[in-house]
Amino acid sequence: MHDTSGFSSDTHYHVCDVIEAASQHNHLFKSYVQERLDALRGQFDLEYWPSLGECLQELASDAEKASWRPRTP
Repeated sequence: MHDTSGFSSDTHYHVCDVIEAASQHNHLFKSYVQERLDALRGQFDLEYWPSLGECLQELASDAEKASWRPRTP
């Protein structure tokens, strides 16, 4: 709806929005990555990025497969 109508909301609609929100307290992200990510986001339309649902599905799938094991020195 954000890109195709006159409506908007205060929710995330682009995966880069989520990355930026998650990195709001990471000064290294702000100093080194954010500008490049913004440029990359502007270079490609939304259709080239994974949807938020696809990102969440991948996170859930990865978490489901997770197993813990002790580190070896």
